[in-house]
Amino acid sequence: MRVARSAAMLVAAAVAALGLASTASAAPCSGYGYLASATGIQRFSTTTNAITNAVTTSAASTIVDAALSPDGTRLYAVDQSGDRVLAIDTATNAQTATIAVGDAPVAVAFSRDGLKAYVANGGDRTLTIIDVAAGTVLGTTS
Repeated sequence: MRVARSAAMLVAAAVAALGLASTASAAPCSGYGYLASATGIQRFSTTTNAITNAVTTSAASTIVDAALSPDGTRLYAVDQSGDRVLAIDTATNAQTATIAVGDAPVAVAFSRDGLKAYVANGGDRTLTIIDVAAGTVLGTTS
């Protein structure tokens, strides 16, 4: 579980840097960035800083964090009120999957190779590990 512990520290550092009260993060890729907030996800141009369009997600989501995969093809958005992660295809800006995680998730980070994602769950103080290719949970640690 050495990899999980390293990812847990990365997620913990991200949460500390953002603070639990912060509800927005941006991740630029290929001239675009994604701004995640409690009201949804917006795609913007990193050249002009203008919002280009909204990302379509399921209703009643409270997005508190987001991370872009290393290859830039997926955006994982943390939906705290739904105890889930929303997988977004960055080519279409549409939600492609919903992955149930632990209680009150607060942050997400991808492994360097993009094969796994790690979700810090604040409500039950656990870490959920996701197989990105399969879109399934590999396990949850405490």
